[in-house]
Amino acid sequence: MEIRWVASWNFLLVNIGVLFCGAGYSVPSAIFPNQALSRGISVTKSGFILGSSYIVTFLLTPLCGKLIGKFGAKKVFSTGIFIIGISNIAFGCLEYVADGTLYFWMALSLRVISALGESIAVPASYPLGGSQFSKANMGKVMSIIECCWGIGAASGPALGGILNLQGGFALPFWVVGGMFMLTVTMIVCFFGETQGEKDTDTRSTSWKDMFLCPGMIAYSIAVVFAGSSTVWFAGTMEPHLFSEFGSDSAEIGLVLMMYTLAYTIFGPVVGALMDRGFSPLKAVVFGHIIIALTYFLLGPSPGLNESAYFQNIPMKAASLFVQGFGAAFTFIGTLLGMNECTKKGNLPQTDQTTAMVSGVWLLCICLGCFAGLSLGSATYDIFGFSWSCVIQACLMFVSVPVAIVLVLKLPGRVKVDKPKDNENLEKVEDENQNDSIKEKSEEVHENGCINGKIETAAAKSESNLTKVE
Repeated sequence: MEIRWVASWNFLLVNIGVLFCGAGYSVPSAIFPNQALSRGISVTKSGFILGSSYIVTFLLTPLCGKLIGKFGAKKVFSTGIFIIGISNIAFGCLEYVADGTLYFWMALSLRVISALGESIAVPASYPLGGSQFSKANMGKVMSIIECCWGIGAASGPALGGILNLQGGFALPFWVVGGMFMLTVTMIVCFFGETQGEKDTDTRSTSWKDMFLCPGMIAYSIAVVFAGSSTVWFAGTMEPHLFSEFGSDSAEIGLVLMMYTLAYTIFGPVVGALMDRGFSPLKAVVFGHIIIALTYFLLGPSPGLNESAYFQNIPMKAASLFVQGFGAAFTFIGTLLGMNECTKKGNLPQTDQTTAMVSGVWLLCICLGCFAGLSLGSATYDIFGFSWSCVIQACLMFVSVPVAIVLVLKLPGRVKVDKPKDNENLEKVEDENQNDSIKEKSEEVHENGCINGKIETAAAKSESNLTKVE
């Protein structure tokens, strides 16, 4: 009972850290652009500063698996949280920098440093949280961690705006940075030891072996498409709602919140379904189809955009809510599907492998987000919001047969080498079997000699009896 409470406490600390990671990631989006404009920095440059985290995450996330294999998930996670906390506190101090050029380079540098912490903390949270419970509950564990990040990311802009009104630009970053430092202190001082499932496999995992696992490439492609769908409308929804309905920022924020709200609600439900045997491939296909259909309604598609039943704010909010429902199936399904691929590929089921899987998953999401944000804005400028959503819907539909064919038909490669411990164990077993065979053969030989002597004595007795007669 005590061990269960320790595991639950550890899991709570991990989720607190992940929640603040999501909040720290999104807090600047609500307050930084206006602050940058007051220093003479254009919207394009401030957008580049905020978007630099995608590039850094894309480049540095693959290192996380190797760091975990060397230092352990707890140390890597704590280090990442510490880096994010320090960079957020320093980012708040930009309020006192007046020179525009210095402000730009300091903001970019601190954002890159913060993204460095995020790129190692978030991937490390999955093996660290998953190690607290059995493998049978991995679906629920992954989905809860994902939902905590989503809650933090959704609440970050609102939190940043409220604290900015109360205490200025620096206060949101100092509060969030202070919470990061408090979380690190709690992890270092109060993170307990559990007797969960330990890594008994001593093999290391390479990136080549990872991507050659059967189905890994297919799930990676599916994640890229799913990542693009989450931000396709991020740069266009606000001007679209403002020009079409005259919506203010509060109304637009409520509409956009529907996606995250649905994802947060249905994420744990999908995780529980996966633990009960629901196929990851079926989850991905179902999620992609739902997302594609919702984009036809979100536009809405040409022909429907003239109808008042489809061209209204409640319909757009409902479309985003259903899209969040489909995204829960897609993202949880791809993450757990990638983990299954490593089992099919005979890779060691260690913290390092789990971190590398989550790293690939996050890397593909970042790639999809970068492509989706760019293409979504470009198609909006060229074709308008309605046709832009139709294009994304078609891309999601196309990705469904591609994922199915690659998962079922692309063979991949199964790693055939065995753990050294198992090899040594097999050698010991072989030696024991040889010894037992030798012992049995000696026993048989001895028994044969004894039986031969008995038969000889019996024959002599019979001959003597014959002579007497």
